[in-house]
Amino acid sequence: MASLKILLLPILLLSFFSFSESGEIKELLVGGTENSWKIPPSFDSLQKWAIKNTFHFVYFDSLVFKYDGKTDSVLEVTEEDYEACETSKPIKEYRDGNTKISLSTGTKFFISGAEGHCEKGQKVEINVGPDILVLGFEDFGDSEKIIKEINSSGEFRSVILLVL
Repeated sequence: MASLKILLLPILLLSFFSFSESGEIKELLVGGTENSWKIPPSFDSLQKWAIKNTFHFVYFDSLVFKYDGKTDSVLEVTEEDYEACETSKPIKEYRDGNTKISLSTGTKFFISGAEGHCEKGQKVEINVGPDILVLGFEDFGDSEKIIKEINSSGEFRSVILLVL
């Protein structure tokens, strides 16, 4: 059995590299278009954009906020401050008009620093997923097909196949 596991190591490495994407860091424009960081046309349109793109937010990618830095800002806040639209104690504050924020795993909360904008829907919650998925199988079977389907979803950049 030990020799079988040793023989499978090259297959595991091959599986990792054959199912791994380019590994490039992506920049995701908040709202999907230039100048989307403003009071949205509907209260939840920025959040709908975030939900639609959930599988595209992965570790090390960047969110890009484009806005008028003279009249607005981006505040990273806690979940409580996000819900309350509380602007007085941000985790981080950005005012440059072209803000790029590197993502780490977990849920991130961003609101506008302009008075009254958050209450009108200028806020977004981003769920950042891992960059890699590890799957274990007792035999190869349909594992390659399953991994290709998972990886084609774009949710993970790399998939490692473990045969137990």
